[in-house]
Amino acid sequence: MAKVITADIIEAYPIYLLRWQLSTPLLWYILYLLESYHLSPFIMAGFANFIGGLFFFPFDRYIFLRRTKLDKRVFLHLPLYLIRWQLTNFTLAGVIALLGVEILHVIIANLIGGIIFFWIDKFIFDH
Repeated sequence: MAKVITADIIEAYPIYLLRWQLSTPLLWYILYLLESYHLSPFIMAGFANFIGGLFFFPFDRYIFLRRTKLDKRVFLHLPLYLIRWQLTNFTLAGVIALLGVEILHVIIANLIGGIIFFWIDKFIFDH
């Protein structure tokens, strides 16, 4: 049976997309610092996404679960969430490889990623 788009999804989706844009300055700054080391875009994106995943886990957890207190499920959610952030390397590294490391390019990558990865994060926090 197919799931219906419910009110909680309609409420969470725009907030989630805005949260992705909140990560733009952090990711861009990390990429800007790493650019001088002449690393591959995929390695730069991986490092930036690891830091971003650690920083933004509580925000996304609240968007999906409306919880601020830590419980035992955090130990299940956090590793899956960090792995999911590494999946976004494909969008972030692809955009910076094609367009370069400018803040507008990170915004574009985050728009693409937010649209795609909402459903994966929803799955992580729902199970």
